[in-house]
Amino acid sequence: MDTVHVLLPVHNRREVTLGFVRCLSAQTYQAIRLLLIDDGSTDGTETAVRAAYPSVEVMRGPGSWWWAGCLQRGLHRLAREGTNNSDVVLFANDDTTFAPDYVERAIQYLAGKQGCMLLSRYLDATTGRVEESGVCADLRTLAFLEAKDPATINCLSTRGLFVRWGDVKRIGGLHPVLLPHYWSDYEYTMRALRKGLTAFTSESVWIEANASLSGTRDLSSLSGWRFLSELFSRRCLTNPIYKSSFVLLACPLRWTAANLARIWWQASLQVLRQGLLPLAPSPVASALRTARMRLRRIFKAFRLKLQISTVRPVRIVLGSGGIAEQGWIATDIEQLNVLVDRDWRRHFSPGSVDVILAEHVWEHLSPEEGIDAARLCFKYLRPGGYLRIAVPDGLHPDPKYVEAVKPGGTGAGAEDHKVLYSCDMLRNALSNAGFETHALEYFDRCGQFHSAAWDPAGGKILRSARFDERNRSGELHYTSIIVDAVKPA
Repeated sequence: MDTVHVLLPVHNRREVTLGFVRCLSAQTYQAIRLLLIDDGSTDGTETAVRAAYPSVEVMRGPGSWWWAGCLQRGLHRLAREGTNNSDVVLFANDDTTFAPDYVERAIQYLAGKQGCMLLSRYLDATTGRVEESGVCADLRTLAFLEAKDPATINCLSTRGLFVRWGDVKRIGGLHPVLLPHYWSDYEYTMRALRKGLTAFTSESVWIEANASLSGTRDLSSLSGWRFLSELFSRRCLTNPIYKSSFVLLACPLRWTAANLARIWWQASLQVLRQGLLPLAPSPVASALRTARMRLRRIFKAFRLKLQISTVRPVRIVLGSGGIAEQGWIATDIEQLNVLVDRDWRRHFSPGSVDVILAEHVWEHLSPEEGIDAARLCFKYLRPGGYLRIAVPDGLHPDPKYVEAVKPGGTGAGAEDHKVLYSCDMLRNALSNAGFETHALEYFDRCGQFHSAAWDPAGGKILRSARFDERNRSGELHYTSIIVDAVKPA
């Protein structure tokens, strides 16, 4: 029977740690060795754990090892002891709980598999929902999303991670100086995948955790020196120093410079807004705010130019709010006012844009402005290119929906709405600009919903029958008129 070596870093969370230890002591799998790595606890954690789990082995730290340092010392100990290659290392968090057959199920899943890492699925202890089952990391933009498809997993946490000792030796150690806490697990597992290991999760291997027990994440309520001290502390996820270390260790060289610039630009703006402004005298604070706004505009303009020069095909999102799918160019009114030809000329040549996506933009324009905007889109689209446009549906059969989206309505942003379209009204406006139109989703005057197959890769509309979360029950609570307006070839 292979031994499971549980590496458990802890620091001053006695009751939380005891919850983990009680779960471990109830396991049906017998060959478990608990290595408690106590980094300077002063709350009696070690004594309590020894009473609850007499066979525990304890390593004591001075309080400065942090997460990666604790794990690294645990790995050094296993290496000195000549651990069997078939033994399993469980990287664990003490704020997790699990069923009595948790370890046994993991060992059964690993049976016969070589060169793999098994990540426990993480359920939120409050909601019971799966919050993590592997990560899909986009290192070009430093975006870390939950992997919806196991095939897209390229990054893992170490919250309940099972790895055979022979594979641990292949991966190598952590970097406790460069990455003492956050980002260390992502760098470690991404390095493992680069070295040929495979990542797995299983519905049968799960843990529960309380997200409120994790470190500092949201600094929006802090200001001044308190904000600055938290931002640059080891327990802050967004600490730009350690985030930069992650980029240098894990990112391909072609994206390193851009990511470092993004990290320190964002940190500088945050320091200016929350750190320096509250500490500065009023005239200085005003000058700093003005400088921050100007720098922000300059950065956004530079980023847009960079995207336009590198993204192919040229697919732009109007009124994006800074958010766009990968492969799309996000714009807002301050960079590209859809009604101003000078803004278009600054960035594009006529006939050079492949796709324009505008979700809930045209209702903020008057009917005349809507036609003018469509004509400018027509001018800058290539022949065969298209404008995918979505607006609130004035013929939606639900009176509450119409009340929310009409000009001056009760919904968010409706105070600025200028027009409430029907599908025919929108198609006529687009036809006046020279487009050929194809309706994808809309209600007719009899309250009948019509839809045609459309590819979200060609422009994803979130406020649609297909993607709006409010329609999950099967009833169409929130839809949009969606039209593809094609420039004739």
